[in-house]
Amino acid sequence: MGPGISRLPIKENPKVFLKKHLSHRTFEKLDEFQNLLRKWNRGTQLVSKSTLDFMWSRHILDSAQLFPLISDCEDNFFIDIGTGGGFPGIVLACISSELAPCNFFYLVESNAFKASFLTSVSNKLGLKTFSSYARIEKLEQQFSANFITARAVARLDTLLEWSERHLSKNGKALFLKGKSVDREIKEAQVRWQFDYTKLPSWTSKDGVVLVVENIRKKQL
Repeated sequence: MGPGISRLPIKENPKVFLKKHLSHRTFEKLDEFQNLLRKWNRGTQLVSKSTLDFMWSRHILDSAQLFPLISDCEDNFFIDIGTGGGFPGIVLACISSELAPCNFFYLVESNAFKASFLTSVSNKLGLKTFSSYARIEKLEQQFSANFITARAVARLDTLLEWSERHLSKNGKALFLKGKSVDREIKEAQVRWQFDYTKLPSWTSKDGVVLVVENIRKKQL
């Protein structure tokens, strides 16, 4: 899954696409993860049951598309905000376990059941993660993350508030966003200065990957 892969919506079967671009070992790890998610989802909902039939496109490939945007293996520290059922944090940790084994993922999840699921999955799959049962805004420790990721958690203005405190000087935030992204950018620019790049989503014609750097709060 190198950076040369086109950032246009992928039209082939997402499961086939990932199987083609990942090693057998990494693909099997993702497959085991989604099987565990389906099993746990029978009890308390981790993801909407209506999306289970589209697991590989709606959740796994949508998360995996961030991997080409991160460095190969430079001992990167990630914070994934609101990991929920494992997206994108667990997916990125699965891929990193072979392709970038120095990467470490700090998963922040405020739902106790989901945090327990993340810990269980990480232990079963041997992933380099720590699942923090907490709200990102309540974390007392201040980190210096190389990357912060988030998917369907909050509007951009709020994400910048959370990220600015925990992102390293040269760090990047990678946010999976939908068709409201332009409105969210304009809204966030009232309080924040930041550099950003919008990249087409692999999984949705309306989706984007928003890459954000140099977050600074405006002096109002």
